Amino acid sequence: MSTLKRIFNHLQRELWDGLLGVEPPPAPPERKINTPPRSIVLHNQLIHYRIERARRKTVGMMVDAQGLRVRAAPRVSVLEIERILHSKSDWILKNLHKVRVRAQAPAQKSFVPELNFIDGEPVSLLGQTTVIRWGNAIYAPDWQATPQELWAKRPRHDKPELIASALESALDAYLLKYLHGRAEQLAQSHGLTYRDIVLSNARTTWGTCRRDGLIRMNWRLVFLDAQLVDYVLAHELAHTVQMNHSPKFWQQVGVLCPDYLRLRKQMKQYDLRNA
Repeated sequence: MSTLKRIFNHLQRELWDGLLGVEPPPAPPERKINTPPRSIVLHNQLIHYRIERARRKTVGMMVDAQGLRVRAAPRVSVLEIERILHSKSDWILKNLHKVRVRAQAPAQKSFVPELNFIDGEPVSLLGQTTVIRWGNAIYAPDWQATPQELWAKRPRHDKPELIASALESALDAYLLKYLHGRAEQLAQSHGLTYRDIVLSNARTTWGTCRRDGLIRMNWRLVFLDAQLVDYVLAHELAHTVQMNHSPKFWQQVGVLCPDYLRLRKQMKQYDLRNA
């Protein structure tokens, strides 16, 4: 059989496999080899660390409750890894200290209230005591708010998950209305533009801003004071101008939220991981 014939038959088999939905074999998973623990002295402190060998182009570091982990390709020598660790010693020691302090700190109480989903239940929303009301009318809106009340539409079937979902939707709409109003005010008065604001369920961040101007805000912000929500919003709006945390970025935050230093410190009292 000629070479061209063999190539034709091979391509024909591949074509038929594709038409019949035969998937090619999956790529082998990336191998990750954990090496025995090692230690290094950084600024007169003995630091234990572990190297994870995997296919990668750069050397990465992570500090968490398990300590310092270094990820590097098999070709990178221990000598080179330790040279990098020495160059990043300040960052390593600072983050190891943060982990130790966090582990020793008493557990924070969740700032998200435990709701009973009953009519007339008071709850603090954006720093204001608000009474939860349930609308039973068929044509009642999904939600509506007054200065003292938040109305949610009670589901026809009193299943706990449906009731919780109805109130969550009302809380989300309540927060989004506030966020859109404040963002529009800040953007217009300071010449900023953004794409949209949506809510997130993140457990580690209060907000994010993408390069295309889409801002995500944590839905749990509805249980904090409005001034704290304003700070987080100002932080993300500032990213539409500076996609970093440089001095220019913080200067922009200060323009949008003059009291940001105090509010930034106050935000550290709330831990999303316990929410």
